[in-house]
Amino acid sequence: DDAALNAFIEHALAPLAIKLRAHPALAMWEIVNEPEGMLNLDVVPSGIGNPCTDLKPLLQCAGPHNQPGWNRREGSNCSVSMQRLQRFVNRQAAALKSFDGSHLVTVGAWSHCSVSAAAEGFSYFSDACLRLA
Repeated sequence: DDAALNAFIEHALAPLAIKLRAHPALAMWEIVNEPEGMLNLDVVPSGIGNPCTDLKPLLQCAGPHNQPGWNRREGSNCSVSMQRLQRFVNRQAAALKSFDGSHLVTVGAWSHCSVSAAAEGFSYFSDACLRLA
């Protein structure tokens, strides 16, 4: 929901970033921890042919017994497409960088499979993929 995200950025994230950006213990901002758990593996990406939304590398890298989307398997109805997740991360990362340009912004990925091309994974949260979302 874009309205809810806008309200969160304006009323929670912006004030927090402004208040804490000069704190000496702040190393970086983390948008979300293990977002791959929210992925809906049944959603067909809207950008067919777009490697940033193609989940095959993620599924192959993770192996059959360590798949993303566990949130849904555990009974939650919270599941999103990769593109929606990328938009969510990108909007918050852009907001944080506008309030605090000196700290890193990260995603607490559950596996190297979603943040690195190593071992047949893919960097779904790269700047290029976040911009495409």
